[in-house]
Amino acid sequence: VTELARLGPWSVFGEMSYLDKLLISADVIADDFTTLIRIDGADIENFISQVPGFDRRFYQSLAITISRRLRATSSYV
Repeated sequence: VTELARLGPWSVFGEMSYLDKLLISADVIADDFTTLIRIDGADIENFISQVPGFDRRFYQSLAITISRRLRATSSYV
């Protein structure tokens, strides 16, 4: 097992497979008690279609999250 990142409270993961509709590219292993909230992609799409302007903010947030994660992961490699 190769550690790519350490995520903290309220971290989001799985966003890449949501965006590109491909299989997951990594597993997540919790090293302490963890509560997960699963948000289905269809629910996100439904919310985007119902709330004007949410799509721009949502995708911008995802881009920033992925960019930060890529920078952090680069330091592991």
